[in-house]
This record gives sequence, structure tokens and C-alpha cells, in this order.
Amino acid sequence: RHFLAVNKLFGPLGAFFKEDFTLSTSMLSRIFAMHTSGLQIIFIGILVLHIFYIKYFGISPKPYQSEDQYQASLEGGSTFMGHAKLLGILSACMFILIVGLALSIQPELLDPPKTGMEMTKPAWPFMVFVPLENLVGIPGIPMGMAIVAAYLLLFPVIGLFFRSERKLFRIVYVVVGIGLILWFAMLIIAYVAPAKSHFG
Repeated sequence: RHFLAVNKLFGPLGAFFKEDFTLSTSMLSRIFAMHTSGLQIIFIGILVLHIFYIKYFGISPKPYQSEDQYQASLEGGSTFMGHAKLLGILSACMFILIVGLALSIQPELLDPPKTGMEMTKPAWPFMVFVPLENLVGIPGIPMGMAIVAAYLLLFPVIGLFFRSERKLFRIVYVVVGIGLILWFAMLIIAYVAPAKSHFG
């Protein structure tokens, strides 16, 4: 019911995930396929583009250093393989940590579902939209998606207003920091807020 309410807001764009779109594949199967296949294909494409940019443009220098160090970093930059090696080490450590937590901590069973009622919270990647949804109802989800999209589109726009790369990098660091603080604040608010129905 929750998913269908969101689809209704998207109008024709949400038709693919409506129950009567096709009788051969259930709506839940289509949603599952999107999460396990479609999103991964998109993420892999973005990752390939990201790695290409690192290889082509090099690593952005850290803006908070002396002028001489900054210029040396801007001219030489970190090597692509050095970056890839560091990224590999960090990824391996994170993977080991996640596997260790998954094996050592028993997952909790949440409250049983209540027939005809939507009183659950989504998985943590989507929980950031819960405060907005609690405030305005179902429209809070597309509103949250629009805010995130606008935030991401802000970065190429910022680059149009600063000629100094060093100043641009500093501004980007600040904007990223503010975005992360707001993101985690929304997650904490959503976690501590009681579950509530978003239907009238």
C-alpha cells in the first residue's frame, strides 16, 4: 500500500511498478528485480565513470595545506594506482568489519505487521526520508528525493562561480560536510521517532 501510494504521486512514471502493469510478473517481483539488478547496473556505471575521471584528471589536491604543497599536489597529484591501492585496503577493512558484525550480532525481529496498517520504517538507506514523511505524509518521499537530486546538482553549479581551484575545493569540502551532517541528523531523528502511519 505504501509503495502504491508513492507510485500514484509519480503518475505515468510510476506505471511500471503498479499492480496492473503486467499480469505475467507480480509487482513485488518487479520491485525485487529493480533493487537486485537495476540499481546495481546503475551503480556500476557510475563507478566506472568515477574511476575514468580519476584516471583522466588525477586526484584533486587537498585545499588545506601550504601554497607550495598545494601547487606541487596540483601539478603532480596522487597516482591512480596509489589511490586504487588505498581504496582497496579501506574497502577490504570495511568488508571484514561488516562480515564480522553480521556473524556476531543476531538481527532483531521487528514488530509483527498489522493487517491493513502501514506502521513500519524502511531500511536505513531510505530512512533519511522518514522525518519528511512524518511531517507531510507520502509526498515527503519524492520531496526528499528532489532535495537530494538538487544537492548533487549543486556541485557542478558551484564550479561556475569560482576561478580559483583551491577556493572551489574548500567550498566543496564545506558543502559536503554540511550535507553529511544533515544526512546523519535525519537518520538519527528517523531512528528515534516512533513508527507512525502515513495514510489518512
